[in-house]
Amino acid sequence: MEKIRAGARGAVATDPGPVTAGQGLGWGAWYLGTDRIEWSERLYRLTGRRRVDGALALPVFLNLAAPDDRGRLEAAVDRLLDDGAPVDVEYLMRAADRARPVRATFELYPEQQALYAVVNDLTELNRVRDRLLVSHRTVVAQQRALAQQREINGQLQQMILPVPTSVTTVNGVRVAVRYLAADDSADVGGDWYLAVPLADGGVVFAVGDVVGHGLAAAPPMMAMRHAAAAYAVAGQQPGELLADLNMLLCRQGGWATATAVVARYQPGTGELTWARAGHPPIMVAGRDGVDTRYEPAGMLLGVDPAATYAHASIRLDPGDVVLMYTDGLIEQRGHGIDEGVRDLARQVGEGLRAPDGDRLTSILDRLYRRNPGDDACMLAAQPTAPR
Repeated sequence: MEKIRAGARGAVATDPGPVTAGQGLGWGAWYLGTDRIEWSERLYRLTGRRRVDGALALPVFLNLAAPDDRGRLEAAVDRLLDDGAPVDVEYLMRAADRARPVRATFELYPEQQALYAVVNDLTELNRVRDRLLVSHRTVVAQQRALAQQREINGQLQQMILPVPTSVTTVNGVRVAVRYLAADDSADVGGDWYLAVPLADGGVVFAVGDVVGHGLAAAPPMMAMRHAAAAYAVAGQQPGELLADLNMLLCRQGGWATATAVVARYQPGTGELTWARAGHPPIMVAGRDGVDTRYEPAGMLLGVDPAATYAHASIRLDPGDVVLMYTDGLIEQRGHGIDEGVRDLARQVGEGLRAPDGDRLTSILDRLYRRNPGDDACMLAAQPTAPR
């Protein structure tokens, strides 16, 4: 720890882009033995600092913890430096004139000689939890609470899993997302997605599914999504990213199991590289129809810490559509998974009849949830820039 305290003094801050800014999540990286530090814009805001003030050295950052939490936080980071196992800590962080509850995940990357922290502001989430625990004593009060709950759920979804209402463009790729929650009392659950722009012009896409649904599945879903975003920004390939997500879940001691598919697209070459972990196959739709890509196989996340994940690659043409989705679209009691995949491919094929500029919404508008008791998340991506 003394080596870190002596070495982390300077600051070189970077902004992670639109994926994390404004969503309660910030990240920082301290490069051990050097003065190099990177902070996201959101972490500056969480700590009440301005970018011109520079990022804080690791010991000073840990010292922002409230006195009652400081020893526990420093002990957790010391354990990380000793044995390399990621640590997850909730504590009060003093920022400007207030203290806010945060959850921080610290991980060590020996090959980069770096310590990473992903920090999530729990203020709004705790506020929502408190409101959900309120017991209303009259029918009028209960009706009011239901109306308030719907509003809170919308805010909660935008905080935890913001879903764009229209097609967006990420590094030259058009992206559309839909999310259907199984629990009518909550607009969030265990399904998640990512569309992360990379500094080299590439894009990382991901769709995942934590076992369970509703608010009970939201905490592990948040942790996986936040960790996946950090891994993507750090430059990990899809298989490496899945391996680290798997290790994160395994080290939580049975906290959750999950499936996921992660893809990385390079507009300059048109190459799409992806890996799967117990997740339904991706679909690639284009001039030749719909191609269901079952390869490569990969184990469920959170079961075997030694699991590895292979890659597969194809080249996309401008106008091709890649569909990633969760099993709520293909699972149905009394019917096989393969039947659900074939039915989904048929729906996607019908959506291809729309003009290129309308294909994403045309495809997603035709998809429906075969299992109403499960969450469903779908992401459609379409390269537009010529290679």
